[in-house]
Amino acid sequence: MRLRAQSFITDTHRHQMAAVQKLAQFGTALVQSSGKLVNTTIRCAETVAPHVKTFAKNAKAELLPPLPAEFGEVSRDASKVIHSAQKLSFLNLPIKEAVQKTLVGVEIACWFFVGEIIARGSLVGYADKHADAHHDAHH
Repeated sequence: MRLRAQSFITDTHRHQMAAVQKLAQFGTALVQSSGKLVNTTIRCAETVAPHVKTFAKNAKAELLPPLPAEFGEVSRDASKVIHSAQKLSFLNLPIKEAVQKTLVGVEIACWFFVGEIIARGSLVGYADKHADAHHDAHH
């Protein structure tokens, strides 16, 4: 009986020691992985930082609304566009410039349509409130 109890304690002790060793291995692997994660994060931040600075600089210049002093320039630019359309001088633009200006126009149109979709609350058409009220009253 005593031999069995001693054998049980030894087996239990062996299992506990194995569990402690596995836990220690897990802890070591976790620390090593954490170090790799920190190093990767630092390298990523160093790579991204110049791009973020460039974006911030461009956003500050491009996304601000026009200042009151710039309204005269906007009106002159608009009159140039109208004059170009009347004289068809836009047909003489280099291909690269024509494509750039076309893409800007397409972007403006797309943002207009996105705004309309958001305002309507649906992709197609406006909700007919009178038809909805009539439908709800009869059902």
